Amino acid sequence: MTQIDFYVLDQGNKREAESFACRLLEKAVQTSEVIYVHTASLLQAQQLDALLWTYREDSFLPHALYDEEKEAAIPIRIGFAAPDTDYLENMATNGLLVNLTTETPAFYRAFPRMMEIVFSDPSMQQLARERYRQYREEGHSINTHKIKAKEA
Repeated sequence: MTQIDFYVLDQGNKREAESFACRLLEKAVQTSEVIYVHTASLLQAQQLDALLWTYREDSFLPHALYDEEKEAAIPIRIGFAAPDTDYLENMATNGLLVNLTTETPAFYRAFPRMMEIVFSDPSMQQLARERYRQYREEGHSINTHKIKAKEA
């Protein structure tokens, strides 16, 4: 079963959710997890790639778009489609999936842990509730973290 953590921002928009994701990624890298960030599109993947270079002046998070530098051992990969089978098999023990889309990734069960970041848009919250319900019905362990604006 996948351990799923929902981070619910009490304020903000998609851009602020992505900035919050950068801070979560910084913490996750410190625990030596291998991370796949799932985005809704190539454009969103490229925007997050750029944001990871600039969100803090004193921080560096080794990352790449999923299809770049495939042979390199880069802890954070950003993509908008399902990773290949070999990559998913490597995620089975210490992989973390960060879902930045409004849909349930078809491949999420390959990861022992997943994070969902939900910002304060009512339609986004409704979609997150539906995903939460699905995960609960499938028997996954779920935690919810309510994040106040000053924490995000």
